[in-house]
Amino acid sequence: MTKRQLYADIAARHTPKGIRVSPPPTGRSWMKGMAQTYDESDGSEENEEEEERCRPFMQVPEPTTLGRLWTYLHECTHIQLHNSWEARAAEGNNYSRAEAEAEFGALQILEAEGVRVPLRILKARRKYIEFHVREDEKLGAGPCSTVTRILGEFDQRIVALER
Repeated sequence: MTKRQLYADIAARHTPKGIRVSPPPTGRSWMKGMAQTYDESDGSEENEEEEERCRPFMQVPEPTTLGRLWTYLHECTHIQLHNSWEARAAEGNNYSRAEAEAEFGALQILEAEGVRVPLRILKARRKYIEFHVREDEKLGAGPCSTVTRILGEFDQRIVALER
């Protein structure tokens, strides 16, 4: 099996049920993804086109490389965590927390699937989380304990690979 096929299979196994998946719009960076969820319909909408438009979706690159697969799985994690956002918001949710959770979710999926994540990618993804921590700090929100724990998880893996 080629890496490309392996990555496609992993993406298919971890795509949440009922989610529309499409590529990012033309001109958008291939590494960026987006996930959007909507509240459940009250069942009164008769228009099938409107129902399809309001279905949760992900705009993600085709998972042909490890970087693209990571982005894909990051967005899958955002969708899967959507149902518990209200509870996390009560605990002092911030943007860095959501991003850290999605990054760690992608890492955990790759590890469970037996995919070796290179040091350079681990370091880059850790820097991505740190960027969002700094953005939250500009708004007066420090990193929560979840973000600190996830940064520690990345650190453990980075140290192990640097040996």
